[in-house]
This record gives sequence, structure tokens and C-alpha cells, in this order.
Amino acid sequence: MVRSMLKGKNMPKKFWAEAVQCAVYVQNRCPHAKLGEKTPQEIWSGMKPSVSHLRVFGSLAYGQVPRQHRTKLEDRSKKYIFIGYDEKSKAYKLFDPDNKKVVVSRDVHVEETKQWCWNNSAEVETSSDIVVPSTTTTTEFSDEESEPQQPRMRSLREIYDTTNEVHVVCLLADSEDLSFEKAVQDEKWRTTMDEEFGAIERNKTWELTNLPEGARPIGVKWVYKKKMNAEGEVERYKARLVVKGYKQKEGIDYDEVFAPVTRMESIRLLISLAA
Repeated sequence: MVRSMLKGKNMPKKFWAEAVQCAVYVQNRCPHAKLGEKTPQEIWSGMKPSVSHLRVFGSLAYGQVPRQHRTKLEDRSKKYIFIGYDEKSKAYKLFDPDNKKVVVSRDVHVEETKQWCWNNSAEVETSSDIVVPSTTTTTEFSDEESEPQQPRMRSLREIYDTTNEVHVVCLLADSEDLSFEKAVQDEKWRTTMDEEFGAIERNKTWELTNLPEGARPIGVKWVYKKKMNAEGEVERYKARLVVKGYKQKEGIDYDEVFAPVTRMESIRLLISLAA
């Protein structure tokens, strides 16, 4: 995880200690199978932790410059690099690439799609294999210098953009990265797989037969998924036995990629002719 965090934003290896601390902070707020799908933070404190303040390690950030350290005409914010969370307060730890110092700030604006270019000393856009459309976010922390924001109505474009982000995240998190060998070691998954076998037998999904000459069998695999409730707790374990259709080859295993369906107009015509 630490290696991915450093490479994700092209961070120098000298930040490995900050990456380790940030990774531990995040993992303590992630569900764990051996803790009954609860987070270590929840086990320790008895309360479900909030994750709304989590940000991407190494992202470009804008921290507020204290009033006593600037004049009226100077910028109110400065570019930093997000490197973690402060242990003693609800604030972020930021690295100042100009002064080579670490500062702690509560009022921070993080742009998770950008990173610092260490060669040119400027910010650049971040690209990856899986791109989730993202907008810049501001932390929920505030201080005395923060100015109150006026409430505004969201446009339909903003709503649609947010909906697209949710769809992408749901698509990536649709199934569990779990192998059959690990699943059979858990009683919950074994019970779910037994239920799936029972449903297949009751519905007579398949029929045992001899393999036709010239044909080849297609394998199957288990797909596992955890159904969550509104509180983010595991409500049900689901397991589905599916066919590896992606291993079929056109012209060898199949010819048509559609099912013949009669149009309703044709059925009505036949009924009228028969009458």
C-alpha cells in the first residue's frame, strides 16, 4: 500500500515514513474480516469513524496563510503537498516544497487530481489506468479566519456529474476480491454457497449429460459480494456460481449472439389469421 501511495503521485522515497503513517491511519478506518467487518477504530472507540475527511496522499493542497504572516495584498493561501493527518488535532499535515518544512493546517483545499512536479517545481495533472471523475474538495475543518459560504442551489450538471462518480465507485466495488480457496475457510461464505447450490437444484438450472463429440466444456467460477445496509454494515453475504463465458470463441463454441424472439405484431397476425 505504501509503495502504491508513493508511486501514485510520484512522491520521493524520502516520504516513506509519512506514507506509512497515512496508510496505518486509513487502514484503521477500514473494515476487517477478523473483526466482524468492523474497523479497528470502531473496536477501540466504540463509534463508527467518519471517512469524509480522507484525502489522496501526495495530492496538491492549498493551505491558508495565517493573517499575522501576510500583508493585505499577499495571497491568503499557499501551495502545499498533502502528506497525512495530524495526530493531536483535526488537521492535515502539509509539506512546504519551497521551505522544506512540514506545517499543520485545519483550513485546507485539496485537489486530488493534481500533484507536485518535483522536477519543475509546479503542479501537474495526475493520470492512472482507472480514472474516476473527481472534483476538488474542501475539508470540513475551519478556523476563525474562515469566511462563511453562502448557500447555493446545485445545477443539474453538477448533480449528474456526482451521480456518475457514484456509479463508477459502485461498479469498482461491486464484487469482493475473494478466491474460492479463501471463501471455503469462512463459515459465512460456505453457508451462502450451500444456499446457491440448493437454489440451482430446486430450479433445475442444469442437466447432467454426456459431452457431445467435438464440444469442449466451459468452466465455472464463484462470484462473492457483500450486501451493505445504509449504515455501511454487512447485511447479507451473496455467492453466485457463474459460467466463464468469456472463454468461449466465436465460430467454435457459438454462432449466434442473440436469442430468437417473436415480435408481438407477428403473434397478433397469426392469431387474427387463425380466428
